[in-house]
Amino acid sequence: MGFLTVFSETGCPHSGCLLEYSGSFEWLSFMPRAGSFFDVFPGGNYGTIDTSDRETAIDTYARFRISDDVLSKGRNTTIADYAAATYGLFINDCCSFSSDLSKNCGLKIPPTAFMPSVLVEALVMNNYSNMTHQNKKPYPWIIYKKPPKESK
Repeated sequence: MGFLTVFSETGCPHSGCLLEYSGSFEWLSFMPRAGSFFDVFPGGNYGTIDTSDRETAIDTYARFRISDDVLSKGRNTTIADYAAATYGLFINDCCSFSSDLSKNCGLKIPPTAFMPSVLVEALVMNNYSNMTHQNKKPYPWIIYKKPPKESK
């Protein structure tokens, strides 16, 4: 059994997901590629799928139980859909990525959610029976991070 965690971040509003399945984990979110500020508006620039660890930036989150198979298929479908997508605020952005990944994993999604924290709350309301954790610390996931290399 796997887990999909959808989160919002502190600071600049951003949404992303943590996938836990088959003994592994993966952070996923959608961001504009480096460029000018105006690249985030519709018709701007290609986006990029970010896989960096976002744990330290999490503000709110909800964690849902999803089978490994469904989680893997949902991930692959979403990655394929966003691999060459153009980033555009309110149309094809971090919230739409998290929402689409949630939908592709079988969760009921809200019709619209432009703010990451609103998306998290709407997912909780629509999928309460699948939810295992919400905003609890310490975080329920166990991520095995490599210890820093010791300098000689």
